[in-house]
Amino acid sequence: MPLRRLPNGWEIAQVDPGEAAFLYREIFVERSYLRDGFPNPTPEVIFDIGANIGMASMFFAQTFPDAFIVAAEPAPEPFAALTENFRRHVRGGVTHNVALSEKEGTRRLGYYPNATAESGFYADQDSETELARRLLVERGLSPAQAEAVAESRHKLSYIDCRTTTVSALIREHAVDHVDLLKIDVEKSEIEVLAGIEEPDWGRIRNVVMEIHDFDDRLHQVLTLLKERGFTCETEQETELSASDIFMIYATKPA
Repeated sequence: MPLRRLPNGWEIAQVDPGEAAFLYREIFVERSYLRDGFPNPTPEVIFDIGANIGMASMFFAQTFPDAFIVAAEPAPEPFAALTENFRRHVRGGVTHNVALSEKEGTRRLGYYPNATAESGFYADQDSETELARRLLVERGLSPAQAEAVAESRHKLSYIDCRTTTVSALIREHAVDHVDLLKIDVEKSEIEVLAGIEEPDWGRIRNVVMEIHDFDDRLHQVLTLLKERGFTCETEQETELSASDIFMIYATKPA
């Protein structure tokens, strides 16, 4: 497992150096999972769903050093890096080599070995390659360079992975509350939420998630969260304004 040293001095395991650098900038520098007043209160229990190599978990561990962190990642290479990074930097945390969905079982995952954070049950090679190409052009690559890089990073394969639910993890770890539920699962967000049994909604205090708005999913997720007592705000990064990708920050009033 190749290692790299982050700007904060931590040595971490990685799968792809470019992807690791992007995740560090997005999570540690831009602090994409936090905002003023969110989460509230200070988290004691954090679930990181779609953890990849654990960059978000490491950020949470640095920001909330007393939190107990549970991370789930289905793909084998990112999971190996995730486990090593927890050993190094997430004291007392737990990792699971599993995908979160609406029920326990097995599903086929579309896996990009060179762009692991984009892997998911709804992998769409053409649209994801095109989005990457456009973003690379906006960041200064020539169209020909962007096309070559985007295509090389989106060689698609498939793996079977085990699935479980948020409620099953709550029972397994015997936690009576989840202060921050982070979800980044590349288009299967609504299935993760469907795996929360009704009594467990009362245990969840804050949700931060990336949502892909296809089939009216943004409206569906916002409606579901508001019906369960959350106040929600959405944001979209400027560079993603032509995409269907949004962030949701949901919290329950004190």
